[in-house]
Amino acid sequence: MGLFDWFRKLFMGGDDPFDDHFFQSDDQKKKNAFDAALEIGSFLGGEPKERYGGGEVHVSGDYDGRAIRVKFSVTFGGVEIQTKLAKSPGSLFLMMHDSDGQAKYVMSNEDKDDWDEGDAFSSRNRHWFSEHLYIEDDPEDLKKKIANYDKLSTELRSELTDLMELGQASLSVSRERLELSPWKGVLGRKDGVAVVTQFVQLAAKLGNAVEANWS
Repeated sequence: MGLFDWFRKLFMGGDDPFDDHFFQSDDQKKKNAFDAALEIGSFLGGEPKERYGGGEVHVSGDYDGRAIRVKFSVTFGGVEIQTKLAKSPGSLFLMMHDSDGQAKYVMSNEDKDDWDEGDAFSSRNRHWFSEHLYIEDDPEDLKKKIANYDKLSTELRSELTDLMELGQASLSVSRERLELSPWKGVLGRKDGVAVVTQFVQLAAKLGNAVEANWS
């Protein structure tokens, strides 16, 4: 272990997938991204290519009859998995991961007073799907989004929340595409490619379900 690594582990709390990728050399980070993209490309039937001046590595292909694109961030080691939607809800569905969790969020809201009522998001409510996963919107729109979510099968909802909790991920469903984004630092994980593969499979299942059932 070099002196720099020793200081990093001492002051930044030990091993972390984000650190394990971010603090490598630029050449090594690019290699990490290309190596992962090559493996995912063999799974999707696509070839990696650099984008944005080498800041990202993209690979596109098909899985289970759906067009899939996977975008790796060279600098941060993050990943986005996307699939296009032929039919989707009119408004954005955004499920987020809150690392503090529901209990801490509820506790923090108990401390609010009339000074907080003018905040931009004071009229928005959160609905929690698990300890860390939630959507947030105005009460009426929130009901519609929960109704759409409930149209997913029990098995798919369970797979979605389990994998998103594991990956500290976000889910975005817009007019044109569905996107899953696990935490930064995927490229720093030894099982990073396996994790991305699981999210690709989940994205395909979700894309089919959203097109078939959401309104």
